[in-house]
Amino acid sequence: MIVQTALFIYVLTKKTYYKTIDIIFTCLIYFFRFKKYDITSNVLIVVPDGIGDNILRLEVIKNYIEYFKCKSIYFLISEETGVKELIYSINKENTSFIDFSLKKFSRNPFYRFFKNKALNQYNFVSIVLLYTIESRVAEVLEKSFRAHNTFFYRTDNIFNYALLDDISLFKKVTNIDLDINLLKTNLQSIVKNNLYSDSTIPSEYIVIGIGSSSVSRTYPITKFLPVLEWLGVNNYTMIFLGKGLEDEKYYNKLISLSSIIKNQSINLIGKLSLLDSFQVLRKAKFFVGVESGLFNAASFLGIPLIVIYGGGHYGRFKHINDKAIYVSSTMNCFGCNWQNCPYGSLRFKSAKCISNIESKEIIAAICLMIEKIALS
Repeated sequence: MIVQTALFIYVLTKKTYYKTIDIIFTCLIYFFRFKKYDITSNVLIVVPDGIGDNILRLEVIKNYIEYFKCKSIYFLISEETGVKELIYSINKENTSFIDFSLKKFSRNPFYRFFKNKALNQYNFVSIVLLYTIESRVAEVLEKSFRAHNTFFYRTDNIFNYALLDDISLFKKVTNIDLDINLLKTNLQSIVKNNLYSDSTIPSEYIVIGIGSSSVSRTYPITKFLPVLEWLGVNNYTMIFLGKGLEDEKYYNKLISLSSIIKNQSINLIGKLSLLDSFQVLRKAKFFVGVESGLFNAASFLGIPLIVIYGGGHYGRFKHINDKAIYVSSTMNCFGCNWQNCPYGSLRFKSAKCISNIESKEIIAAICLMIEKIALS
């Protein structure tokens, strides 16, 4: 009863906080109207999501660049995501980038107001808000950006394969149908010209992905520990990739608990560029980790992978890949979109559908993958 009451108060406070932010922003817009500029040929493409979503939709982004090639294209990219390097890798000439903080934009009405004011001078003739399943982010972006033509897309089917939503939005913007079979991102071709090398990295290793964009998708340390120790005992060198303070904390906790993991691992978290990380990942024997940008990259690089896969939006990133094993714990609450979890707030803990997965299930999946690799 206490937990339910606390959860109710938390949700109510959160909704009130966000509503207050929206009201303040609306008042600022009303009382401080933006100056009108002459019509331009500028186009803004807003990219709200992280690495994984944009690896998947990279070919769709290429199609946007081709469609708007006679206009000046600007990408608005959240500085927290690291997506700029990915998009720059496919088009170095005809696009410009505008940085912003999505967290500040969602939570600070004054930051949102001044960012809108700065963008107003471009007088975009068209604004395309690339699809995001994060409902709060989508709502904020849709209310904030207006142009002669503003395009966005909503769906209630969160189990839909994510690329299908991007195809639907592209159709809405251009009236052109894209063939999903021609939209598989060729990440190998992007990485092949990257010359990163490190003499400290052995010729054979596996890559571990411990971090995700949300703590709800993070696998508990106490359960990941025996999996990683099993790999270490079996003489696998583990390279940890990722970025951010939370990934670093997670890794440091692991090696403080296990000398086996410490001695059998190389920590490259936060030490490589995006493309350098992909180059290391490309040469791995296989990948083990949570649903993340690294997991999506592993899939499109064609390396074998074992992914710890939750049910928040089950199926959205389940790629057709005979080299992949998805380890899940099926629950009747699948499809919560990582919101309003019946087992409590996910702000500071792993979702139940993640923490329910046992270490032995992941080890069994790794053994199965090793057998498949040996037979191939």
